[in-house]
Amino acid sequence: WAWVPEEQAGVERLDVRGAGQKADACYCDGDCELPEATWFKVGEVSVEPVYLADVSGQGLAPLSVVGIAGTIGISLGSVAAQGIALGYAPGGSIKLIPDPWANATSSDCQAATYVDGDDHFVIGLHSVHQASLREAASVHDDGILLFNRGDATRTITVTSAGVAAVCYCSSMDESGSCNAGPFSVIARLTIRGPTPGQSWTITTHGLFLIDYIGYGLMDTDTLRFSVEPCSEGGSEPLHAESLVVAGCLETCSKIGNSGDIATFVLSSTTVGCDDSWRNCNTVNITTISSDTEGVELGFTGDPLLGLGDGIVIGPEVSGGTTLQLESLRGSFSFRSKGGGVSNSSDPYIVAQPVMLGRNELYRRLPIVFDDAPPFFSTSSSGASWVRHSQATTRRELLAPDSVIGATTPPLHICWRSGSAGEAYTAEVGTVVFTDPPVIPQAALALLAPISDQTVPAVLSFQTGNEAYAAIEGDTTLVVSFIDMDLVAPRTVADMPVEGGVLRSAAAQKNCGEFIMEAWSDQQFNGFPFPRHCRFRPVVTYDGIRMFDFEMEFDPHSGVVASSKYQIVFNLRVASSMAEGAHALRVITSSDLTKHPNTAVEAGFAPLRLRGATSVGPAASGSDPQLESIQFLNGVPHATLAGGELEILRLELEESGTLDLKLQLRGSSGRHIEADSEVRVIFRPFTQWHLGALSVECVSSQTCSPVAEVESIDADVGQQRNSLRLSNMVVSDDVWPVISISGLAQIRGGMFQARAAAVVSSAGWTSSQYVENTSGAVLHQAMAPYAMIVSSRGDGNPNPFVNADNELWLRIIFASALMPGSMLSITAPTFYSDCTIPEPLPVGALLNVSYPYGGGALRGGSWMMEACQWQYIPSGVVLAGSSVYIRLGLKNPAYTVGRGNVSNMWSVSATDINLNLEMHSIFRTFPDAPGMFAVNSVVVLPMASAQIMPAGLTLGMFNALSIYIEISAGVSPSGFVQVESPQGFDFGNPCNISELEDELYRWGGGGAYALLDRLP
Repeated sequence: WAWVPEEQAGVERLDVRGAGQKADACYCDGDCELPEATWFKVGEVSVEPVYLADVSGQGLAPLSVVGIAGTIGISLGSVAAQGIALGYAPGGSIKLIPDPWANATSSDCQAATYVDGDDHFVIGLHSVHQASLREAASVHDDGILLFNRGDATRTITVTSAGVAAVCYCSSMDESGSCNAGPFSVIARLTIRGPTPGQSWTITTHGLFLIDYIGYGLMDTDTLRFSVEPCSEGGSEPLHAESLVVAGCLETCSKIGNSGDIATFVLSSTTVGCDDSWRNCNTVNITTISSDTEGVELGFTGDPLLGLGDGIVIGPEVSGGTTLQLESLRGSFSFRSKGGGVSNSSDPYIVAQPVMLGRNELYRRLPIVFDDAPPFFSTSSSGASWVRHSQATTRRELLAPDSVIGATTPPLHICWRSGSAGEAYTAEVGTVVFTDPPVIPQAALALLAPISDQTVPAVLSFQTGNEAYAAIEGDTTLVVSFIDMDLVAPRTVADMPVEGGVLRSAAAQKNCGEFIMEAWSDQQFNGFPFPRHCRFRPVVTYDGIRMFDFEMEFDPHSGVVASSKYQIVFNLRVASSMAEGAHALRVITSSDLTKHPNTAVEAGFAPLRLRGATSVGPAASGSDPQLESIQFLNGVPHATLAGGELEILRLELEESGTLDLKLQLRGSSGRHIEADSEVRVIFRPFTQWHLGALSVECVSSQTCSPVAEVESIDADVGQQRNSLRLSNMVVSDDVWPVISISGLAQIRGGMFQARAAAVVSSAGWTSSQYVENTSGAVLHQAMAPYAMIVSSRGDGNPNPFVNADNELWLRIIFASALMPGSMLSITAPTFYSDCTIPEPLPVGALLNVSYPYGGGALRGGSWMMEACQWQYIPSGVVLAGSSVYIRLGLKNPAYTVGRGNVSNMWSVSATDINLNLEMHSIFRTFPDAPGMFAVNSVVVLPMASAQIMPAGLTLGMFNALSIYIEISAGVSPSGFVQVESPQGFDFGNPCNISELEDELYRWGGGGAYALLDRLP
């Protein structure tokens, strides 16, 4: 038996030795130190744990919520039936002090003072706040000490949320000093509520959420936006329903007079939820082990708990004593009459702060038990848990730019406990809305000015903000359709977009369902390869249907500053749309983790109609129309499934250019006259660049076209890929054949290149869009670029003989990889024990140009035979995409040099539909920085390496002598590379020189070996 031990810094401050302990009280009347002394038992001493009492049985409210008055009571436990517990009696007094780290000591209690009416933490405690014993049938029946001086109207109100320590003194004198020694910590409890003073800056034009921190937060709590400080509204702060709308995962609605917004907390059943806090994963605690340094929790998956998060563990845990178990869980039951557990009130909590564990499946708690560490176990399915230190709303809030902007005053966010009735009792902080920087250029070029018919469009935009370079986390690019009744997106298969995909269901294959092409002037990085894409649910606000297409990118792999981008997709445009009208909005986001509500840039993309002032009806009846447009030259190569489209292969002319022959076929009664206008556009729209060319009519009919080369969109796009023809006559018996010579090669080759034509009548009264249905051409489709990342620290950690190693590869797709196609990678035959490719480690930052461009292949399937890998995509991998993968393999038992003829990697892409295979050895991109290689070397480790002196002076320049012993020769082009741990600086330039001459004469380094100079 022992008295309560002295508090130990950094651990839970509770006596957790057991439910109670007893000792005999003995008396000796003389010579007590002698062995033969006589002792008499005169009584017993019983030590009982201290528990807070359930005061609800007395018609009182417990103290638990910030800003809500309550009463504190202490249960005297089972000893109450035997008499007043020593030290706990009427007349005792308490103090309540902030204890954010749950480590307050008796000294902290003693030092805390109160000045009536001038205390910012607690209201209602006076310099002498004494206890009265609540009487029932007899004076000891209830055994509860209430700290209210016997007056039920005397309550305590805490003004700041957090953990509070209850300090007790059994007897106070008139001056307010404790007669019984210093105040002692007898209990802790959490005052539920948010941490005050938080702030948010939210950019308009997008959905947002409020993510806030606090103590004891629950998913029954609600928030409210207020135009005035929360305190001025009392329990019902002034709402801001006209400024913020909610429910925008489905149908936006004004918040209304109540203005309540639901919040949610992370728990064992809400891990990895989507934006609506649905479709969550369950991650339980399955192992609990305690030792002399704390407690380790093992989870069924990554619980997504961060350092310092406060959790409470559920009741599915057993083991230890009652108090040990409650201390572990962070959940303490109120005690009722006789010290029994009260079932009429929820437990009071002191959440345990989480520390990181050995990997993502483990976390630690800083709980050290005084006796031998107890054994804990969970139920067969594991134990539940709840994080009470952070809460969030759904990402369903919208600040419409029509009513809010940079001039709107800050809004106050008020908090209400779900267990505290209707009163809003705390202010979380303020939110400021701001308009993001305007994207420098954006335009939406509709290829044909036709209403209510699916037509391809090219979205072009240019970034400008240098803030992109500082973003470290995931980012998004959002194409926002601001009114689907005016501009409606269509899928590649020409299907309407009505339903939405929540973030948890987003997939890489969704990208190719909407995007037909993507292009960037970042030739080396290409268009950023998305982690996944999704159609957000259609949102309705004030009768307007809005829709967002979202591309999410891995860290360091999104759009970059001062760059041009193009995306091609299908649209249907209403007849009321005119040249220059706002068609959609482009939004680029900041770090989704650190700044989830912030846009880097945003801007409207005005509609470009390429000559027309407004969209008009599709050609019909006798309006000028083409029956078809066809390629006539090229070598037959393949026919697509079903025989719908024959593939022709074009050959280069001796001049290195391409020649095309196109036939324009008319039909009866729909003649194209000389005053009509015909535009021929080549697909892929973002790849062709027509350059200087000549056009002539080679048909038997007389025609003399006037040709002009133009770009689809002159504002941003660089490709001159549209051929405007005037003075053309096409009818049912006049089918002119146009010869186009001098075409420049496209950069990356292509699949299924087609010609499209736009025919517009005089005055743009009607238009037609038509693509060739046979005779598509295929020109010089290229194999992907594939290379090994050679920058130090980026893969290749063990380049030594017979070592398990890992290489990081980069692949740049010159042509699109379609579903059913296959990517193959073959390693040199001397590698073995290869593994299935995986994405790079989460958050990996390569030592290459920043941002380095490139994502990860997800959603398809990998197959492997020996050290040859095949990837079959489930969706389209667009031309120009850049991806990274990592391969595990074992190095050979011998050295391999860079120039070894057997050290050759290869890559190929196979398209089954096109009967085409493109093969290449590894090669670096022409404009790639020197951080990539076509292969990797296998070397011997150095026989020895030594640095002298062994000790360095902190913060000073030091001279190092480096001694190495090599076991294999190095060619004249080789080098010696010295790397230091992080924090050292060699200077720029680095000062390098040989050692002193004496060392080369007499030797130095290990065992005073004779030294050679580096050649």
